[in-house]
Amino acid sequence: MFIFWDLTYFRWKRIDCKITLFAIALILPIQAFSACEAKNGIQPYCGISAPEDIVHVPGTQFLIASQLLDKSGALILFDTKTGEHKRFTPFVNAGYPPDRQKGDKTCSIPPSDFSFHGIDLIRDTDGILSLLAIYHGEQDSVQLFGIIQSYNSIDLQWQGCVSIADNIILNDVAALPQGGFVATASSRAVQGLNKPWQVIKWQKSSGTSVVMSFPTGYGNGISASANGKLLFVNDMTNGKVIKATLDQGEILAEANIVHPDNNSWTDGGQLLVTSVAISTIDQIMKCIQSREGHCNLPFLVTQLDPLTMTTKLLFSHDGKTVFGGATVAVQLGDKIYLGAFAGNRMASVLFDENHDVTKK
Repeated sequence: MFIFWDLTYFRWKRIDCKITLFAIALILPIQAFSACEAKNGIQPYCGISAPEDIVHVPGTQFLIASQLLDKSGALILFDTKTGEHKRFTPFVNAGYPPDRQKGDKTCSIPPSDFSFHGIDLIRDTDGILSLLAIYHGEQDSVQLFGIIQSYNSIDLQWQGCVSIADNIILNDVAALPQGGFVATASSRAVQGLNKPWQVIKWQKSSGTSVVMSFPTGYGNGISASANGKLLFVNDMTNGKVIKATLDQGEILAEANIVHPDNNSWTDGGQLLVTSVAISTIDQIMKCIQSREGHCNLPFLVTQLDPLTMTTKLLFSHDGKTVFGGATVAVQLGDKIYLGAFAGNRMASVLFDENHDVTKK
């Protein structure tokens, strides 16, 4: 989602942040949890602050979510079997051995008042699974956390990070199977929803480079194919998903989808593209500023065939009851788990890739 760092540019002072969060803590439980009941085919899970992006940890029942508007830096572990969640504290024991530190050697652990945005999972050649997380601060970076699995939980261990030029804002990140990652990026200096943006790539051997550049639009979600040769990039402003090669940045095809935000892969190799169906920026600002339990903006989940670039609407909702403003949809079994850029909850709906499903 573009809102937090591009339009509002929330660089809260610590005292303002504490006052705001304290006020929300006093008000939200009454409004949010009283309405945290399944309705219209949507099951909400409350107590999670703006879960803008979500990934599934393979072979487990766990999801990891970023909290875009949470300045305490918490990533969330969500248990799909119990519906419960916990806040990660990955920096409590952050003494990762310097000789094993990944990314840039000059990159450091972020301070306590930080915010995560797009996330993805990456597996090294040694088989170690790590989380990539975009960190917004005075200088954006991609933070790396080792995933430590136990019998009934998961913990995170900081492994290192990659610094990005201080005039750049990142949005989403996608791991490359050959190592490194790609991300959508735009200038801090230029505000608005229609501006130059890029797809950048980072690899240990060569550092950061530009894969693609666009004169207008807004780069949002990004995904890589299983072999890492193809990219699927969302231009939110121009309403399209772009299919391109990684090596040359050649555009192969495009699919028209309204305001595409984040992508995720289904078990069947399809892309789930989530859209917030907005008409004005004021609608988004009201969601960010509101103390209601959920953002009431309508949203869509579209299935995209990566081979033919044909689309199918899987789910739509007006956002008026229990959940709205969805920015990501992740399949796990017979359910799709939804995250949003504002509000205090995740949600789930039934997954059916064989039929169009519309919920009002």
